[in-house]
Amino acid sequence: MREPAAGQSWRVAVGLGVPFCAIVLAIPFLGGTRMTVAAFPLPVFWMFCCFILASLCMAIVWTLSDRRRGDDG
Repeated sequence: MREPAAGQSWRVAVGLGVPFCAIVLAIPFLGGTRMTVAAFPLPVFWMFCCFILASLCMAIVWTLSDRRRGDDG
């Protein structure tokens, strides 16, 4: 049995919205800085962090959606 479309909106928001906002909204603000973190420019370090953030968001969505389904798939 499929969930209604409204039940899937949180998955889209977490899985795609959070990483998208972290990149698209933050990079223009970070682009003009000269700060470095661990010898990397701040925008480059932020992008590395966004890779991890995107992976965590997808893991959260996958874990929570599979727990609701149960064993019937």
